Amino acid sequence: MGEPILLKREPNWRLIIMIALTLVGLNVLDALATLLWISIGIEEGNPFMGYILQYDTSLFVALKTAGIALAAAFLAYCAVKRYMLAYAGLILLSVVYLYPFAVHAFLYAYTSIK
Repeated sequence: MGEPILLKREPNWRLIIMIALTLVGLNVLDALATLLWISIGIEEGNPFMGYILQYDTSLFVALKTAGIALAAAFLAYCAVKRYMLAYAGLILLSVVYLYPFAVHAFLYAYTSIK
């Protein structure tokens, strides 16, 4: 394997931290919205997390948040070290994480919770 591709200029570490914290915040909101949907009978879409959720909601929220927080922290650390792939991965992960919010918005618009 060759050398990793580095950013040509110094990364904006404040922006990187903001993106990582936004990702963790989105994850917490997703966990809370998931608990809301579970309370009215909609199932968790992730089978592993659904299994955890059957036994302990606190563990569900802790694992869900810790997993994304660790991934975001690792990507942020690598991005600050100027690894382009980590920087791109952090941004891509944040954008992709908007999908669950589209699902939550759809469910909210078409259910009786209001």
